[in-house]
Amino acid sequence: MLDDFVSRLLPLRDRLRRYASSIVGSAEGEDVAQQVLVRLWERREDLDEVQSLPALSLAMARNACIDRLRRTRTAKRALVGDDLREEPRVDPEEAFERSDAYRRVLALLGRLPAGQRQALVMRDLAECSYAEIAGALGSTPMNARMRVCRARQALRKLYEETHHAR
Repeated sequence: MLDDFVSRLLPLRDRLRRYASSIVGSAEGEDVAQQVLVRLWERREDLDEVQSLPALSLAMARNACIDRLRRTRTAKRALVGDDLREEPRVDPEEAFERSDAYRRVLALLGRLPAGQRQALVMRDLAECSYAEIAGALGSTPMNARMRVCRARQALRKLYEETHHAR
């Protein structure tokens, strides 16, 4: 049972981490990936009935990221006015994430429609197949391919508009 689980789901760990990191940051992304794998382990008896484990795991990661973002937003509101300014150590990947270029890319991604943004992140950052994207987003592989294509076109247009405006 353990060997089967490891062989089927452990290869998804990096994909889950990259996908989650693109949403909540690298440190949190690692935690989300671990959380999803634990939840899948807890549901291991039911996994044979699942049509696409990658799609299920990415949908679970998306939901876990949304939950974390909501909790973080709530916690920040609760700490307003508190003087907690201790800066944590930052690894190089996190330093890039905090860089101006990263913020600009995220801002442009944030301007895309949600379906296009999710499909593009899943395809280019999490390296998902179109079938996996379709499974996670509840669409067809052809629709997933179209979302990614349209997202790339829209992102390119947004980049050109902001780049030429400077």
